[in-house]
Amino acid sequence: MAFSTFLKVIWARKWFITSFVFVICLLIGVKSIFAAKQYEATASIIINVNGKDPITGAMVPTLMQPAFLATQVEIVKSINVALKVVNNLGLSKNPELQTRFAEIGANNTSFDVWLGYGLLQNLQVTPSRQSSIIYITYKSNSPVQSAQLANAFAEAYVQTNLDLKIDPSRRTAAWYTTQVENIKNELALAREELTSYQQETGLLTINEGYTVESQRIGQLNSQLLSLNTTLSTLETKQITFNNFDPEFPNESSISDPMIDRLKVAYVNSQLEFSEVSNKFSENHPNYVSAYNNMVAKRDSLINEIKSAKAKLSSEIKETKLLIANVERAIDEQTQLMLSNNKNRDKLKVLVNKVQNTESLLNATTQKLNLFRLEGNSVDTDVSILNRASPPFSASNASLIFTLIATFIFSGIIALFSVLVFEQLNKKIRDKTLIEDSFDIPVLAEIPKIKQA
Repeated sequence: MAFSTFLKVIWARKWFITSFVFVICLLIGVKSIFAAKQYEATASIIINVNGKDPITGAMVPTLMQPAFLATQVEIVKSINVALKVVNNLGLSKNPELQTRFAEIGANNTSFDVWLGYGLLQNLQVTPSRQSSIIYITYKSNSPVQSAQLANAFAEAYVQTNLDLKIDPSRRTAAWYTTQVENIKNELALAREELTSYQQETGLLTINEGYTVESQRIGQLNSQLLSLNTTLSTLETKQITFNNFDPEFPNESSISDPMIDRLKVAYVNSQLEFSEVSNKFSENHPNYVSAYNNMVAKRDSLINEIKSAKAKLSSEIKETKLLIANVERAIDEQTQLMLSNNKNRDKLKVLVNKVQNTESLLNATTQKLNLFRLEGNSVDTDVSILNRASPPFSASNASLIFTLIATFIFSGIIALFSVLVFEQLNKKIRDKTLIEDSFDIPVLAEIPKIKQA
């Protein structure tokens, strides 16, 4: 369509365009005049995306800021934060809101949830593109109420952020508390079992008695060796006594002071008798006296040897009895030591069980204390940078600006509508349309005749 034709179409439809624009501007103007004023208050939140853990001191890695801020925006706009706002401001106790909720009759939801979703409709949360700041804007009919609700959402978000941070620690601390109580019960049972076993066996420590028992067995073995040596000596001496021949006393290897003296006396009496027998006959008094003296010395030696043999036999018997007693004592001590070793092995198991349970209790208690500290922490990664103040003016656009914008947009809509109607209505309004459409010249044009 040629521009001249376009102008003619507009001129032909000028009353429609004018009327349409006038009506629209009138309606928008009236609505703007009588519309309630809206006030917007904005609070700003700053988020620390990197830092150090206040409990453990470990460095927290830097978070992906765009995704992290987007997540925080969704948290601010969550019903959880809205419910905290309702609770903190006590909105559920407002009788007007309760009456309105009763009139609506929303039985499928609670009053607090209804209020929360109602608050979220006028909330706007905008993250900063170049920083870690989030702007919380609330729109209301009252400037004071808009600032109050904006600050309430900011405070509720800080509280929610802290709850999200410490709630896992609190749940973990509760789990560790249960584990600590269970481990304490296990430790009490282990200690009770250890004490009962110590009372039953008389063993107080794992290493108790090792040295004493070993020394005792060593002493008994030394005593047994000494007794065996003594027995061997006595048996050798007994063999010597058994091989003694009174006729040849000098050939005997018996070593005894008394017997040695008697042997010397007997040998001397034999020599004396030999000399006398060579000089005198058997009936001579000297012969008889020397003979009787020799016999007396021999009988004394034989009696002494018999007495020594009896004494020696008694000593051998006593030594063998002592050896048997020592061997029995060694066996008993060995069995006792083996039994005590077995008891010590079980005692060691019980002691290790107590020590391991104590170590587990200490480690679990340390973890519990750590998570308790984290659960009681008031440190958060977000802070209120600027609190909202009641705005001085309404956020509604001015009447002149609204009318200008309405005039422009309504004019564009009217022109677009006229073009659409013109395409549907193929009315020839200019000779150029015939020339362009049919490629023939127009020879004459009848002008429009105005009626008188």
